[in-house]
Amino acid sequence: HLNKYNQSRNKFPQYDDEEFQLAYYTINTQCVHFDMEIDSKDQDNNLYLIPYLDFVNHSIEPNTISKFNHLTHSYDICTINFNEQITFLYNRHSNVDLFIEYDFILSSNPYNQLNIEYELEQILSNEQIQLIKSYNYWNSLEFYSGNNDSAWTVIKAIELTINQNKWSPYHDPSSETKYQSIKKQNERISKYS
Repeated sequence: HLNKYNQSRNKFPQYDDEEFQLAYYTINTQCVHFDMEIDSKDQDNNLYLIPYLDFVNHSIEPNTISKFNHLTHSYDICTINFNEQITFLYNRHSNVDLFIEYDFILSSNPYNQLNIEYELEQILSNEQIQLIKSYNYWNSLEFYSGNNDSAWTVIKAIELTINQNKWSPYHDPSSETKYQSIKKQNERISKYS
């Protein structure tokens, strides 16, 4: 998240940090991204600032449909149920992202995630880490609370800590190895949950 913030910050060096933060987070809570009709070199240009959008609350199960109306050149929010507070899904954000971007968290968030790169750095050797990185597994080492199945990359990274001699990046592990990996993964998650 800090990298994303710094990329934007570096585009506007003429403003001091306090001015930039106020503008950045004000815009961030009132904007939407969607495809433009014209070609754009930078996808970050596909951002529209919509006043009062920050008054619409986030929900995992929104009761609106929102989209850009090309006929009227406006952003429409259509409610499904009358006489209810309108809500929409800001995005599939984890609680960390919701807290940083919008200053709230959800008690039950199916998009919550736990990245285990730091934990793996503590138990894997540099050679093992480089091995995982060589297969592009390193950048997707996350557990999602709404998903009961573990990602292949996570299983393979944990399997490497258990059985390095027989480790293969492509081979589906035996049931026993998979069971041991999941058991070990659950022990680690319980430490950080």
